Amino acid sequence: ERNIFAFYMSMNPLDDDSELIFGSYDEDRFIGNLNWHPVINKLFWSLKLDDIKIRNVSTGICENVSCMVTPDSGTSLSTMP
Repeated sequence: ERNIFAFYMSMNPLDDDSELIFGSYDEDRFIGNLNWHPVINKLFWSLKLDDIKIRNVSTGICENVSCMVTPDSGTSLSTMP
């Protein structure tokens, strides 16, 4: 439908399946506000990473460099080296 994808990651996979949806998203799978993140590397679908926090304390790892993160949808389960 649209050029988007969405993850739902179950906190209890024995009771509820996780899912990856291309082209849409399921409004029943989230509460609160939906946050949109632009893809900054189209080859790996990477997103801009502002910081990494441990126990809500900034590590400062991205202060002087451009950081990005690539959400993994289970690629290692569907590809080979």
